[in-house]
Amino acid sequence: MWLKPRTRQAERERDLADEANRLFKQEFGDKIESLQLEVDQLRRQRYLLEMEVKKERERKSVGVHPEASPVEKKSSSPQKDVKQQMEAIRKVTVTKRG
Repeated sequence: MWLKPRTRQAERERDLADEANRLFKQEFGDKIESLQLEVDQLRRQRYLLEMEVKKERERKSVGVHPEASPVEKKSSSPQKDVKQQMEAIRKVTVTKRG
């Protein structure tokens, strides 16, 4: 009968596919996991930024000015802080040389 050879062939193909899948997971499993963690972290970061934007829009729509806001003013962006620190270091370095 032609059914038995076809069944054996299908089983072999399934076994080969299972083995290929196992090897793929072995090779890329850690990378996939680390990328999933990174995606989760980026999603959380995006959510926080979206909430910050939403609060800023609400604040502007109410017409509250930053100076009049009772909430403590947020510090400048981390990039701006780093630039200010670098500028201060340059000034100190220039004064020491001169």
